Amino acid sequence: MAKIQVSNGSVVVVAAMIFMVAVAMQNHHVAAQSADCAATAELLSPCASAVGNNPQDPTPECCAVLQTADVDCICALVESTIKLPSECGLDTPQCPSD
Repeated sequence: MAKIQVSNGSVVVVAAMIFMVAVAMQNHHVAAQSADCAATAELLSPCASAVGNNPQDPTPECCAVLQTADVDCICALVESTIKLPSECGLDTPQCPSD
């Protein structure tokens, strides 16, 4: 599969898109995995301000949610979201890990 390079600004947009699509897709891909993962996606909404063009520090509410969140579900959300471009016939972005 071909990979594309993205600028730093694009990385932020892609990260925000991943988070928002993951939450929006809770009733599509995640529901097929389990109701627990759908619940995890809903619980992540307090962390939205920590992802995006101008991410803020995570709020105490976000940190509290993450302490009880199912990490496997979070990974499944990210993995299924990052596959979306490929499923739509687009190149999967190669995101740097900072």
